[in-house]
Amino acid sequence: MKAGEIVEKCQNHPNEALKKTKIPALGHKYSAWTVTKKATAVTTGTRERNCTVCKKAKQIEPIAKLKPTAKLNVVAGTLPLKVKQAFTVKVTGLSKGDSVAAWTSSNSKVAIVKNGKITAKKVGNVRITVKLKSGLTKTIKVRVQKTDVATQSLKVNNKVSGKKIASNVTLKLKQTLKLSTEITPVTSKQKVTYATSNKKVATVNSKGVVTAKKKGKVTITVKSGKKTVKIKVTVK
Repeated sequence: MKAGEIVEKCQNHPNEALKKTKIPALGHKYSAWTVTKKATAVTTGTRERNCTVCKKAKQIEPIAKLKPTAKLNVVAGTLPLKVKQAFTVKVTGLSKGDSVAAWTSSNSKVAIVKNGKITAKKVGNVRITVKLKSGLTKTIKVRVQKTDVATQSLKVNNKVSGKKIASNVTLKLKQTLKLSTEITPVTSKQKVTYATSNKKVATVNSKGVVTAKKKGKVTITVKSGKKTVKIKVTVK
């Protein structure tokens, strides 16, 4: 609001000012920001605030687009595939408003891709690229080979906690332990198998569920190809 003044005048001499009092200008005081349009990975948002003094002034500011993000269900490095083998890449962890715009192959003679599904055609190397609506791109290196893809590493986890299983585990009678595995590369064609050294002490089924049967010690062996993980179980 603009500055002003109050002038006091004599009734008998209206042209003469007895006293002048200055009124300082009141600056704008704004309320907290209110988001009027939320930002996404592809569009900017807006926010505004109003003056609490004059009730008329308003400030409007843009809100920057969200940073695009994406996760793929493949680890860094080269993804091996056998000729004619297919693998579907899953894209997760997208920022709000984002989506997959396109999939492309650098060499459709080696491998093609449709909606994330990669199909190996012939031996060679190729790059598979996924582009998001926000402009973010992720590239996967693919190596197509004649032979089956072998397991290079095997990790066994506690399925409930998601943490890596300890090499020594203690169970109570009738207690169960659910195991899960992480295989690298994810395209390995070598199946995971489970075995027990003593079925009377503890059993393990094809889904990795260990059941304590009798007091004693037993070894649970998890295997995929040439990779093996052994877990020593004590039943009390």
